[in-house]
Amino acid sequence: MKNLNTKGGFTLIELLVVVLIIGILSSIALPQYTKAVEKARATEAMAWLSDYVTAQNIHHMAQGSFSSDTNGADLDIGLPNDSILKNFTRTLGAGTATLARKDGSNNKKYNLVVTMSYDEKEGRVYAKRQCTGASTNSDICQTITNGHSCPTGTGEDAKETSWCY
Repeated sequence: MKNLNTKGGFTLIELLVVVLIIGILSSIALPQYTKAVEKARATEAMAWLSDYVTAQNIHHMAQGSFSSDTNGADLDIGLPNDSILKNFTRTLGAGTATLARKDGSNNKKYNLVVTMSYDEKEGRVYAKRQCTGASTNSDICQTITNGHSCPTGTGEDAKETSWCY
């Protein structure tokens, strides 16, 4: 005969095992999610910097020099939108642009830098793009650049066109 007083349910051990499994899964997933979010922020910033390079190229062809307007008003480009400026501080100069990551923790501080130069001999503009800053020894810049690294030295390095760190 069945005991009618017992109710079906989970034991304490079963509940603890489920909580443990959820904890393990979240400890694995959270760092990957954080890395993906950071890469998305940096990709948006790099897209704006690519537009900046194009606008500086156009300005250089038309005016014979890079724009030194720190507001970017004389370039045919929109300023970074609010989602970029929420995460980065923008600094513009004559042929240079820096988007510095706004974050209080040192392991997330990095700068996306574009430095442009004109090669009179070849008659063309080169843009060197770098990921620099406090996190260059961590995997943030490597994640942003898909593991690409800059050559060292001088000369042809000034003509580097891919993102490097």
